[in-house]
Amino acid sequence: PLKSFERHQQTYKAWRLWGLMRPLSYSSMSTYEQCPLKWKFHYVDRLPEEPRPYFSFGTVMHEVMEFFYMEKEGGRIKGPRFDAPSVDELLSYYASVWLSEGYESPKQEEDYRKLGERIIREYHREHSENFRMPIATEHGFIMDVEGIKVRGFIDRVDKLGPESVAILDYKTSKNTFTIPYVENSKQLALYQMAFEELHHKRVERLSLYHLRSNMDFSVGRRPDSMIGALRDEILEVASAIEDENFEPKRSALCEYCDYQRFCPYFRDLYEERTGEKIDIEDSVEEYVRLSSEMARLDRRKKELSSMLRDYAKKNGLMAIFGKRNALTVLRYERVEYDEKVKDILKEKGMLERAVKIDGKALKELMNSGELDGDTVKAIESHRRSKEITSLRKRRMKEEEMDVS
Repeated sequence: PLKSFERHQQTYKAWRLWGLMRPLSYSSMSTYEQCPLKWKFHYVDRLPEEPRPYFSFGTVMHEVMEFFYMEKEGGRIKGPRFDAPSVDELLSYYASVWLSEGYESPKQEEDYRKLGERIIREYHREHSENFRMPIATEHGFIMDVEGIKVRGFIDRVDKLGPESVAILDYKTSKNTFTIPYVENSKQLALYQMAFEELHHKRVERLSLYHLRSNMDFSVGRRPDSMIGALRDEILEVASAIEDENFEPKRSALCEYCDYQRFCPYFRDLYEERTGEKIDIEDSVEEYVRLSSEMARLDRRKKELSSMLRDYAKKNGLMAIFGKRNALTVLRYERVEYDEKVKDILKEKGMLERAVKIDGKALKELMNSGELDGDTVKAIESHRRSKEITSLRKRRMKEEEMDVS
């Protein structure tokens, strides 16, 4: 049993080391920046995520887009096409690679299937006549950024000129994009950086192609400043991962996270409902209820305090009486000096005598006789005062209550 345990520990350490040292990608960097603990759960602990319809649908549509430009057989690329395939070929291939994982119901799956057929027909209509063979599809890369390996897959690379290319990434999201969104795409910037470094071709155009609308959202090459910032970000993320900084980060995306039962922010929600757990749940509800009630009472107390102090001031009262209780009205002057007094004291070499610029400290200093008259006048010119009124409660005596 001891040897078995040691082998298990060695295997775990090997997997853990591989998880920490594996190449970064745009997706893994986004995951880390969204939540470092989610990154650990996914890439180190290798906890599975729930299948989602948009994962399956996106994978299938990317397969079909590659098939539009590349001959395939048995899932393998035979070579580039010189002419566009027929729409029937595309639909047939679409059906053969369809994935059913993640759909919540047969109806949802059928709706997605019909959506894909519509996209394919429209894409074929838009691009079959002016078909151009790309330089590459699903172009994989691994580059080195100061010792950090970064990998990715570029959906399509098109030739623009002898030494220039365009990079395109397909998206199956519901909403279209704005040009500022495309301009700020770190994914496209990463692809530009990788392709130029590895192939020494200038990337002149970057595009997100929205398949649902068959619209191409394109921008020019990203500036060197953005590429430099991305390099710094890669190094920062890699350093944080190497330091095993996996603190969870709360956000609106937590609602959709598959790892809630393992996260300290949500784990208690999934604990077995024991007697202790029930007591804790009841205590939470009571605590929240009391907190809400205290907040309401505090607001009401402030309202009453303001009203009673105004009443006392208006009528020149030093005490206000209720039926069984009374309030003594206390008034005093709060003296304050603005920050310019520090400059005056610093010039006289006495700043340490009144580090905190308050009325009491300055009054003692001015009464000590250590400051000349002009300096005292200068300090007094920065003097501000306001009247403070407070209420002190007391229990009324019997004779005070009997006023009949």
